Amino acid sequence: MTITILPLNDAPVLATIADTTINEDAALEILLTASDVEGDTLTFSATADTSAVIVAVSTDTLSVSLVDNWNGSSILMVVVSDGSATDTTSFELTVNAVNDAPSSFALNEQDSVYITMDNFDSDSIVFTWDESA
Repeated sequence: MTITILPLNDAPVLATIADTTINEDAALEILLTASDVEGDTLTFSATADTSAVIVAVSTDTLSVSLVDNWNGSSILMVVVSDGSATDTTSFELTVNAVNDAPSSFALNEQDSVYITMDNFDSDSIVFTWDESA
């Protein structure tokens, strides 16, 4: 009698990714690391839980870009596959708000501008208006 033991595919193991903080309008690249005991070829993919965070994977590098002026937090999920088994990790990306410079605009002579001002209860806020022709 002959007993044959067939190998089972072991899932790849993806390294954890630490929660990360960046400033708005910045980009981020993370080197992805995983191992597979059979030495199978590994492929990575990623998703974000908000459309304001754009993710792309090239080979083993996760590239993260943001919609202009977006800030907040997002959970990113990274998956590694050996073709038949997967491993997953997720991490939180926190994007800090950045004080953007004001921008000017031009008006035609007869145009109107309406500005709604909130009631600020602060003695330290100073508004300055400048007209020029």
